[in-house]
Amino acid sequence: MMQLLLIEGVPGTGKTTTAKAICELARNQGSDAAWYLEEAGEHPIHPNSITRSADDPDFADICLRRWKTFVAQQRKKNRLHIMEGSAFQSSVRFLMENNCDGIEKYFAEFVKQVQPLAPALIYLRPNDAFQNSRFISGFRGEKWSNKVSRYEMNTPYAINKNLVGLEGLHNFWDEYAKLCDSLLSLWTLPKLTIKFDCGDWAHHLPAASQFLGSLGVLSESHTLCPERYD
Repeated sequence: MMQLLLIEGVPGTGKTTTAKAICELARNQGSDAAWYLEEAGEHPIHPNSITRSADDPDFADICLRRWKTFVAQQRKKNRLHIMEGSAFQSSVRFLMENNCDGIEKYFAEFVKQVQPLAPALIYLRPNDAFQNSRFISGFRGEKWSNKVSRYEMNTPYAINKNLVGLEGLHNFWDEYAKLCDSLLSLWTLPKLTIKFDCGDWAHHLPAASQFLGSLGVLSESHTLCPERYD
């Protein structure tokens, strides 16, 4: 029985909306499901206290230890845990930002750690990550864009790559998406990649629902209406 669903993608790809809706659907069908907002302070793997120390040279080991503890606690329970950003965004991204070596080694070990929970991964992948970043920047507004840009452009990765301003931010997310693409080949468990154009989120939930139906997690006869996704 699948006990862990990971939902991934660059910012603005619909991770939160998709995760929340799947959790609601699973509960409506009688499952004991829990959804964890990526930035929640009580997150069982990546609480704020951990992500604030992402420049710690032992950050990868810290993440793996937390996963090991979580799996040991949950493997005998009959609960579906739905986590957005926990496979890439809250770990791989920070390792990339700090120019850490061994990202592939970390991810391969992560896959081994979570395997007892029979996990699946849904990857929301814009066809053009650079243009998607531009679109989301306009969609979320100047305040959000400037805040994220200031943070990312001060990371060792951006400084080393001479990335500057909003264009540098768009380039960063494009390169991050490509790194995630390469790591996806190390995920040997069930996975679904949903590719889409900027702003075209309407097919995420039906595709995810069908995928989870094929795995026996959801009822295949129950699909989510695209109209719910706006």
